[in-house]
Amino acid sequence: MNRKKFILKLGMILLILNFPKKIFANEVIKLMDKELRFKNLDEALIELKSIETKKIQTTGEWNLAQVISHLAQSIEYSIIGFPELKNPIFRITLGKIAFSIFSNRGYMSHDLNAVIPGASELDKLTDIKIAFQRLFKAIDDFKNFQSELKPHFAYGNLDKSEYDKAHAMHIANHLSFFQVS
Repeated sequence: MNRKKFILKLGMILLILNFPKKIFANEVIKLMDKELRFKNLDEALIELKSIETKKIQTTGEWNLAQVISHLAQSIEYSIIGFPELKNPIFRITLGKIAFSIFSNRGYMSHDLNAVIPGASELDKLTDIKIAFQRLFKAIDDFKNFQSELKPHFAYGNLDKSEYDKAHAMHIANHLSFFQVS
């Protein structure tokens, strides 16, 4: 077996052994999961603008402003750099495998209460309009960014189209658990 196949198989084994708790942690709220899929940030932006002024109930520990701020943080960090990175071996094995799986199925699933490692605390008192403005600015900044993007804290180096997809899937995963009225 060559090295690449070994690393992929090892990564899959570790993924299977280490992620069941995260995969099943949200089983109770799974009923709300609409499994939204966005191919890119343009599609995500259409949905975000359509719900911006609606009444939204979130699940988990964060209020709406915190979720929206979290989404903005993720996009901002792809430009300025994530405060903390998983170790390089994780990023080139499990991280790459996870991104590949998510990318191939077009849908990400992750712990919706997980903060970005090292990120500033999400303020519960942030005005929702300001949170949405921050997210829209982050998306616009990302779309207009022309330099090299920083490594993702878990997935490692991603090119712009991969990051676009990763951000869109991240937004879709969180929005899938919103109840909009």
